[in-house]
Amino acid sequence: MDARVDYEPRARQVQLPSRGGTMAVLDFGPPDRPVDVVFSHANGFNGRTYRTILAPLAASLRVLAIDMRGHGATTFPADVETRGGWNDFRDDLLAFLDAEADAPVVLAGHSMGGTASLLAAAHAPERVKTLALFDPVIFAVD
Repeated sequence: MDARVDYEPRARQVQLPSRGGTMAVLDFGPPDRPVDVVFSHANGFNGRTYRTILAPLAASLRVLAIDMRGHGATTFPADVETRGGWNDFRDDLLAFLDAEADAPVVLAGHSMGGTASLLAAAHAPERVKTLALFDPVIFAVD
């Protein structure tokens, strides 16, 4: 019998009406396990870009890789003239955590995703266990 772990992620859409649409997510790991990590991608990428990096983690963790606003299969409005800047990404991520994570999680992200994770952790530290950030965009906040 082959005891291999199935590393192929499950593609899903999570309805987030408060954000104006659905967020696309790749769900790695056992579906009955609580969420361990939520991963946010860099600008111009999507969750699928990181499958080969995230898939091996499915042997011991449940990782959700999201498509952020204006990227991948997420359907949130992305009109630049009506956007609220970086806080849109933060608020999208926090709404996703409310819908999908019952306990604090590790927020991980690359570049734009790292910044969104950092902003979410600053705004709602009780939702975040720790941060794993790769090349986050750091800027002064007024």
